[in-house]
Amino acid sequence: ATFSYSNATYCSNAGNQTPTVVDAGTFTATPAGLSINASTGVVNLAASTAGTYTVTNTASGACPDTKTTSITINAAANSAFNYPSNTICVSDGDQTPTTAEAGTFTSTPAGLTFVSATTGVIDVDNSTAGTYTITHSVPGTCPSTTNVNVTLTSNPDASFTYAQGAYCSDATDPAPVFGTGASGGVFSASPSGLNINSNSGLIDLSASTAGTYTVTNNIAAVGSCPASSENFTVIVNALPNVTLAALTDVCIYHNSFTLTGGAPAGGTYSGTGVTAGSFNPATAGLGTKTITYSYTDANNCSNTATNTILVDACLGLEDNALSVVSVYPNPTDGKLILSGLSEETSFKVIAISGQVVLNGKVSNTADTIDLSVFENGTYLLQLTQGQAIQTIRIVKK
Repeated sequence: ATFSYSNATYCSNAGNQTPTVVDAGTFTATPAGLSINASTGVVNLAASTAGTYTVTNTASGACPDTKTTSITINAAANSAFNYPSNTICVSDGDQTPTTAEAGTFTSTPAGLTFVSATTGVIDVDNSTAGTYTITHSVPGTCPSTTNVNVTLTSNPDASFTYAQGAYCSDATDPAPVFGTGASGGVFSASPSGLNINSNSGLIDLSASTAGTYTVTNNIAAVGSCPASSENFTVIVNALPNVTLAALTDVCIYHNSFTLTGGAPAGGTYSGTGVTAGSFNPATAGLGTKTITYSYTDANNCSNTATNTILVDACLGLEDNALSVVSVYPNPTDGKLILSGLSEETSFKVIAISGQVVLNGKVSNTADTIDLSVFENGTYLLQLTQGQAIQTIRIVKK
């Protein structure tokens, strides 16, 4: 269950953090307040409360294991700000931003004048018409910087687009794209359900309800500056509902088999021991393995579901046992004799690690298996006749 994160301390604006894991089990955290994916251990820093947490990974199976680590989250400074409109008429007078925390304002290129760099109030009368990037920087242990584009003009143009007409709800949040001379005013959307920043036009896709929306950019008339309003249609598509049914535990000596249980049909399986949709216990090795089912729908939106499968040594178990077949001597110093073979029978000799160390065929005329070259220890002898399988624990001394 050993796992680790890249750092012990993070700022809340550092993005999601994925651990390096030996065997993924079930992840939990104490105290409450840490947003963590129970299957993968991914921590959503932005959705977590600042504090120090103990994260535990519990890997189940025949030989379970538990490991813990500590992670600390510091609250990031909040540099968010906005002006009443991103388009300011040159006859509109000084413009005052709304801020969450105090910081310092700067702008590029030259031509925009602030009444005060601390308050961010724009001195419109002493500024030159044009488009500017205004930056608000808030210092601290976890500093933050936010940029907003503002246009000073006497002839507003609200025309805009988004890079795409349709988005999946887990896509990167899109911002409006403006042509030459165009700029943002106040953004709105109808019907309700689209989470859009009225000042910047940025759409929070994950916080929006799936549907089709008309986004409007409205620049109101002020003084000698006329009004301008433009619309654009945006579709938000929900992620497909993907599930993966419980997987049956297997013995390490079982043959590779096709994975099933993923829905909707047509997706792909991945994970340790998985190749082309089939799971090979010997390749995966002993322990609890995480299987992931991924599916992409007609809107090109993807989602995943996970479940676990236990690969067990199954020492001493017999499945669909072959009739009247005996193996002796056991323990053996090297030579194994099989009696009662009515037909040619396939065999595998499997080390406790799961590695197949010898395989071949035996019959009533060739009924001996030579283990003399192998180290002393415990092995599994798997005999197969058609659908019948018999597994016998062998001791080499």
